[in-house]
Amino acid sequence: MRNIFIFSLPDFKTAVSQAKPYFFNPFLPVLLIPVYQALVFRKIRKTALVLGAVSGYVMLGLCILGTLLLFGPELAGRLDYPYASAVSTVTVGRIFTRMDGFSYIIYFVSSLIKVTVCSFIIRSCLEKMNRIFN
Repeated sequence: MRNIFIFSLPDFKTAVSQAKPYFFNPFLPVLLIPVYQALVFRKIRKTALVLGAVSGYVMLGLCILGTLLLFGPELAGRLDYPYASAVSTVTVGRIFTRMDGFSYIIYFVSSLIKVTVCSFIIRSCLEKMNRIFN
């Protein structure tokens, strides 16, 4: 129960340095989404872009909040990969004792989507450059 209530927040400098990768690493792929939309849909849908980015950051925040509530801020701050540790710690009944497989599927699918979208953008941009210079 003591992990559910966070009585003392970590100092601001430590919290910012530990949370920085969680919010800046997804920022660069978000910059590629308007390029992808322009290549595929021939126009940029700003509402879809904003709603997708906001919902992604909300889900990321929920994952961070889950690990903070499970381990507490001190232990979660010392772990290298707190979400992976949280997933391997949580059990659901007697059947689902190790939930690692579900998180690894999510990691694999998201990596596959990133590679596919980036490959499509690179290929489309190279084709457009080829048309311009020929």
